[in-house]
Amino acid sequence: MGVETATYISQLSATNPLGSDPISEGDQQIRLVKDVLQKQFTTLGTAAVTASATELNLLDGLSTLAQEGTAILSTGETGGTKFLREDGDNTSSWQTPSDTTYTAGDGLDLTGTAFSTDLKSAGGLAIDTTELTIDFTSDNAWSGSQRGTPSTVTDGTLDLDTANNFLYTPAAADVLEFSNETTGQSGFIKLINPSAYTITLGSEVKAVSTFATDVTVAGTYLVTYFTDGTDVYVSASAALV
Repeated sequence: MGVETATYISQLSATNPLGSDPISEGDQQIRLVKDVLQKQFTTLGTAAVTASATELNLLDGLSTLAQEGTAILSTGETGGTKFLREDGDNTSSWQTPSDTTYTAGDGLDLTGTAFSTDLKSAGGLAIDTTELTIDFTSDNAWSGSQRGTPSTVTDGTLDLDTANNFLYTPAAADVLEFSNETTGQSGFIKLINPSAYTITLGSEVKAVSTFATDVTVAGTYLVTYFTDGTDVYVSASAALV
């Protein structure tokens, strides 16, 4: 037969060497197998591969990788699309869309399909908006409390991208105005005027003619606002005691 030549495992013949081959070629055949294995698996180094055949087969059909910590989609998996989760403890798991058993750490998309990504913690659904954008196009009923952390400001420019509600305590004479107005946004402003600072209104702020005069008096006021995307309409309570 003679000594084989090969670079990869697939080039080795499973029927060689023959029983009739010279014994003197045996050492060359053994060295060839070692050489092929080292060329085929070039990055293992001294690390032991501990994955089982079942675990390795889960990667069958996976053609695209994402950044660690995100969901990885495999459309080639038998049985349908699967998602791979990389947990904070560096463990991974697969879950199919038909899986309806949710446990701590599993994610839930808005159609009720389970997928493994770190969106849900035990006791509720926590969404990291840096990784997920949600578009609510249907009516929603809430059984739990809904609240937002008020934005604390000391100047009168209220950025509507930061919050719906504000705690506004001017540190000097100031102009009440808004930025990033979006149609339909509304909320409350707790305005605390500690020293009768003069409050004037920005050009986009619409209020009754006495608004600025009223809130210039030292006191605490509850101001409501609504914006149509261009102007912001405000109304203030009397000084609260």
